[in-house]
Amino acid sequence: MNCGPQSLVQETRPQDIPNVTLIKGTAIYKNVLVLTGQCLKCSSLYSADHERVVQNAEKKEYTSVYLNSALYLKVGQSLWFFQQQC
Repeated sequence: MNCGPQSLVQETRPQDIPNVTLIKGTAIYKNVLVLTGQCLKCSSLYSADHERVVQNAEKKEYTSVYLNSALYLKVGQSLWFFQQQC
């Protein structure tokens, strides 16, 4: 929150990027890539449905925060659902 405007770098190694199925309305998209971005200033990780924030860097303690306002929802291991806003 205190980093100001920052760009995110891709945190996931190319060989580890998951291919998932995305359901958007009545359309089904296969082999969609899910990326995770990282802030270089504070090391927070940003995903489509949650953020991982550093609580204690020395002890390597993190807290995951799931976003109520997320448009994407992970259902199971490799299935994502897109929810349109009303």
